[in-house]
Amino acid sequence: MTMNLRPRLRLATALLLAASASPLALADSLPISQPVTVTLDSGVKILLKPDHSWEYQLDEVQAASPPATQPSVETGAGSALVPTSTAVPVTAAVTAPGDSTSPSAGAASTSASNAAPDSASRLNSSALANPRLLSEGHRDGLVARLSSVSEEDDEALLQFSLDNTAGQSVIGVQARLRLYADDGHLLATREVPLWVGEYRLPQTYLRPGQTRDSREVRVSLPEGEWSRQLVRVEVTEVEFR
Repeated sequence: MTMNLRPRLRLATALLLAASASPLALADSLPISQPVTVTLDSGVKILLKPDHSWEYQLDEVQAASPPATQPSVETGAGSALVPTSTAVPVTAAVTAPGDSTSPSAGAASTSASNAAPDSASRLNSSALANPRLLSEGHRDGLVARLSSVSEEDDEALLQFSLDNTAGQSVIGVQARLRLYADDGHLLATREVPLWVGEYRLPQTYLRPGQTRDSREVRVSLPEGEWSRQLVRVEVTEVEFR
C-alpha cells in the first residue's frame, strides 16, 4: 500500500512547490499522466496536459445538480488524495475541428457560426480581470497572439503575431475566435485562417524560430455590448511542410 501512495505524494509535493512557476515551466517540468489543474499564486488556474502543453482555465464553472442518489465510497486507511486547493485531476474536453477545404492564398476569409451562442459559456473572474489571458493560443509549437483590434463599419479588424517554436515549417494555421460581451458571456464564434502558405513556395512558409504577423482578419461585429473587445484565441489546426 505504501508503495502505491508514493507517486501521488510526489505529484502533490511537486505541484505545491511549483504553484508560483510560469505555465511553460510547469508544463515542461511536472511528470503527469493525466490532465491536472494548478492554481498559481495570482489565482489563475492552468490546465497542464501529459504532452507538456497547457491552457488557461477561463470558463466559469457551472454548479451541476447533484444526482438523485449518491453511492457511498469507502476508502482505506492508507488512501491519499492530492490537495484539491492545489491540484485537481480533470478530464480535458477535446473538440475536433470540422472538416473544411483549405482557404486560398487571397484575402482573409471568415466563416461565422450561425448557431446561437452557448448561453452557458461565460468567462470567469480571472479572465475578466486579465483579458490578456484570452488573447494567446497555441498548438503543436505554434503560438498565436492577438496584437491589435480595430473596428471599421460593421467589421472587426484583427491582427495576430505568429511564433513558430516547432522544428518544422508551417504553411497553414486555423483558429477559432470567441467574442465575449463586456460582462463575459459568449456573443459569437468565428473560424478563421491566420496563415496560408503554398507548397513549393518557400517564401510563404513560417519557418522554425520565426515570428511574423498574420494576415489581417476581418470578422463581422457581434450583436451585443463589445466595448472591451474581448477575443479568445484558440489554435485549432497547424499544417506543417
